[in-house]
Amino acid sequence: MPSSDPAGTSAALPAGPVLAAGGRGRALLWGVVVVNATLGLGLLLVAGDQLATPAPDRAWSVPASVAVAVGALAWLGVGTLGFWLTYLRRPSWDPDRAFLGDTEHGPAVVLPWRTAFLRRPVVLSALVMVLLAGLAVVLGSAGNAGWWVPAAAALLVLVVVPQAVVRARRPGRLVLAPQGIGVTGPDGDAWLDWDDLRGIGVVDVGWWGVLRVVGTDPAPSWRYRPRRTASRATTPAGPWVEIPGPAVPVDPAALIRAIARYRQDPAARAELATDQGRRRVAGLD
Repeated sequence: MPSSDPAGTSAALPAGPVLAAGGRGRALLWGVVVVNATLGLGLLLVAGDQLATPAPDRAWSVPASVAVAVGALAWLGVGTLGFWLTYLRRPSWDPDRAFLGDTEHGPAVVLPWRTAFLRRPVVLSALVMVLLAGLAVVLGSAGNAGWWVPAAAALLVLVVVPQAVVRARRPGRLVLAPQGIGVTGPDGDAWLDWDDLRGIGVVDVGWWGVLRVVGTDPAPSWRYRPRRTASRATTPAGPWVEIPGPAVPVDPAALIRAIARYRQDPAARAELATDQGRRRVAGLD
């Protein structure tokens, strides 16, 4: 996906799949889906063949074959369907998620984040950990000396799962107030006054695009408070407010147009404390 210049107003930025798919490209993401589906179906067919084979000729025991079949079905559900839902499905916008709320900046338009894109990797990691642990048990029961390899891999996955769970459980939201724009995210909280806002852009940071609202340099109003994590707490390199594309619950094009309007027209910012501002941000006007 081509990135836009974060210094521009970006009112004409493309929306939808651009924010969802990110810079790695849809072709690569579809390749991951195909590989996951092939792996899951292959394991399922092999397990079914083992169960249909007469007992004397089986290479696997019945419990091992059943375990592989169950793991293959789980992989098809989480690794294939879940991956497609997270990175490739065109989202349906939900303007009703935007509401007027009381914030530390007074009445403001609040957009709660969608968090499925944070929860699905947790489920996938947990599934991989269980499958690796199951493989270690099967190999150990068969007397295979290599049982420790999947066991060690399962422990490595176990190290990252708790941190991912913590991030997925943290609520996220975008706040647009008459004074400025702010984010409460799983990694930290950021704020910028409208008068310090320089531009809007979509940047590539991995599997999806991120909507970045960039401040002037310096931006006196910019503040960022990182949330302490088990591993580290980091601060962004510049004065900006970010929201991941998959977290946006409304049409990104409408949201970008609204931010550009309030950046350029100070007189219009007061409507962010009213239902008119909510409707504009949600793309209803």
